[in-house]
Amino acid sequence: MARAAPLLLLLLALAHLANAQRASTSTRATAAPAPTAVPAAACPNGIRTRRAFSSLSATEKKAFSDAIMSMKRSGQLDQFTRKHRTGMRYHMTTQFLPMHRALLVEFEDALIKASNNVLTGLPYWNELADSRAPTRSSIFTTSGLGEMKAGPLSAPFAGLTDDTGRIVTRNPWVAPNNGAFEWLPQSQVMAEAMRRFRTFGEMSNTIENSPHNSWHGIVGGHMGDPNISPADPTFWAHHCYIDLLWATWQGLSPANFVNLDTAAGELKVEASAGTVLYESRYTNRDMLYYRSRLCYTYDSVPNNVGPGERAQRALRALREGEAASNSTSTATASASATVTKTATATSAVFPTPLSVNATAPFNGTAPAAAPANQTNVTALAAANSTTTTTITAQDYQLAAVAPMPEVLITKLMPMIPREVAIAKMRAAEAALNAVRDDLNREIAVKANDNPAYVATLPTIQDLTAESAAFVAAAVKDDYSESAIPAVQALSTSAGAPSSSKVSSAAGVAAGSAVAVAAAAIVVALLA
Repeated sequence: MARAAPLLLLLLALAHLANAQRASTSTRATAAPAPTAVPAAACPNGIRTRRAFSSLSATEKKAFSDAIMSMKRSGQLDQFTRKHRTGMRYHMTTQFLPMHRALLVEFEDALIKASNNVLTGLPYWNELADSRAPTRSSIFTTSGLGEMKAGPLSAPFAGLTDDTGRIVTRNPWVAPNNGAFEWLPQSQVMAEAMRRFRTFGEMSNTIENSPHNSWHGIVGGHMGDPNISPADPTFWAHHCYIDLLWATWQGLSPANFVNLDTAAGELKVEASAGTVLYESRYTNRDMLYYRSRLCYTYDSVPNNVGPGERAQRALRALREGEAASNSTSTATASASATVTKTATATSAVFPTPLSVNATAPFNGTAPAAAPANQTNVTALAAANSTTTTTITAQDYQLAAVAPMPEVLITKLMPMIPREVAIAKMRAAEAALNAVRDDLNREIAVKANDNPAYVATLPTIQDLTAESAAFVAAAVKDDYSESAIPAVQALSTSAGAPSSSKVSSAAGVAAGSAVAVAAAAIVVALLA
């Protein structure tokens, strides 16, 4: 019995070690630690929260438009357009995201000041929630960002001119599918792609083409010409969302957060180097630590209920829709679940919650003018017919990213040869479609048992909330390699550690558990 004690102790230690390893590789689904404090010296005015434009109050929306017009009168808006123009050579390179992050911070400072501090941050256009019908977004009204129609900007920006004196215009691309665009990745596809990107360069090259360039082409007019696009206020809300995508990717892992790796032949983005256009003001490491050095963060997307609740709502609505369909049309029951549908059943059979981008509280009925959203166009046509149609997993699959017209690609990327621009866009579209194909295979397997399975897939909205919580709780800044005087002072007072740290409570606990387990194994072997 005495000889068995060491063996028992060894087995217990091994079990403890296995548990520790599982803890170290688990997701961040457990309760997050309290947010890491940012010294007042680094952010004397606190940390700004950038919110979706759609979540702004009427007072805040008016403050935004008034501030834009004030900046135009003072000449500031034109100065930003010219500064962006000098950075054209960095478009379609790996300097694109750092340059625009610095530009947005400078613009945000000016915007808040011009609003007399009514605004507390630069608002973003929650674009992937509008990706299937962007020109019908609720933010394009005379009390928002102006109407989305061809010609000069409407109120509240009527009469706005660019830095050359030309009237700012929009010329939205006419979607082939009742206002539904297919050049844009759906939110689940973009979210899964974000999880798969392993380097900064891979992520940057993809999102600069799609969705970034795609949105510029869809809005058109000034937004369709990168030399003058900042003159349209939509530019700033659009680029704020592109920055949100980078920030979201950063917060998906400790490695991502400080990753500036690029491929051979691409421009290197050195952490200690000055950020292009802002070489004396910021380094690229300053761009990485957006919360503790640039003093901003992003909110959790309004009304985002998460995949679990979305799936429950979608499944409930689907069942209600089938019942409604069976009671209002001629049904043919069969093992293949063949039903006859009429137009009156469309909103119930294809409810809004099945849209991966649906974030508003579900009321059981899709808007009368709503497009197919995430359901496939063939399925929608079948739902509007009076013929007998079989509902299959295909009806709930994610749409492919369709090729963006070459004429728009050429106009949006004048800084590189036409054939190179087209090749870059096609590569981004192919990468996103490969992700979409993988997800559709998964949906095809799961949807027969759970028709609402598509609603369980994580969206960008889900990832944004996860990422922001991780950055706030786990990122520790040593304030090194900075061009910001206040940050340099913090680095000096802290003794200038050699590197910044990104940690998590789970990782620390797992490390301690591993050490305890290892010690127990040694004791057991020596006993």
